[in-house]
Amino acid sequence: MAMGFLMVGTIRTTVTQRVPASQRNVRETFLAGSEFEESLITHLLNSSTMVTLNDDISSLLSSSNLTYTLASPEKPFVFVDRNYFWNKADFVEYADSDNTTTFAYICVYNVTQDDGIFSQIYFPSGEPITEVVFGCETSKECCGMKCCGDDVLINIIIVGAISLALLFLLLCNIVIGFKKRREKARNNGNATYHATDITQANENEIVSADQITYETRHPSATRGKQCDIETLSTDHKKI
Repeated sequence: MAMGFLMVGTIRTTVTQRVPASQRNVRETFLAGSEFEESLITHLLNSSTMVTLNDDISSLLSSSNLTYTLASPEKPFVFVDRNYFWNKADFVEYADSDNTTTFAYICVYNVTQDDGIFSQIYFPSGEPITEVVFGCETSKECCGMKCCGDDVLINIIIVGAISLALLFLLLCNIVIGFKKRREKARNNGNATYHATDITQANENEIVSADQITYETRHPSATRGKQCDIETLSTDHKKI
């Protein structure tokens, strides 16, 4: 009895884990005329997905009257690690069975009669294809025939890094300029203080008129008198 309950519990757990994510956003997408789309079309016409009457790719691209038939419409067309399906039901089945990728968006390109190469692609039954379907992962969106999101994130990171670098350089210039101005002001203060000391020293060396004596005015006469006095003193000692 316990084993039977364990088996029922195990089966319920397995079924719960296999329930597919049914809530996906369906987005209509359009051709953007990008180099990516040109490469996709060229690769599509060169692949075994198509059955054509002419193997010359240049003539296929230059002609607007040729028609192309899908060799295996139930299989996706793979380009740059992404699967492109020819109807929504096949993509949903693929997305539900893929346990490694979570598709947040179902991108649907509705084919019209004016869509060039895609309007010339037919099912083996003779019916023209009406849509091309692919999926985009979480944090990405439908952009033409590819998913974008990582490019936008990278651009935001690059712009943010450049902005931070410019801000850092601006702050460095402000700090360096402030240091230079402070050093210049300090040098100017030292020069002013030194000039003040010299001025004070020169003022101290100036002799006023009251301090001027006869000796100051006639230093040579004073020195002569001092010599005469010293001579008399010497003669007096000899006597």
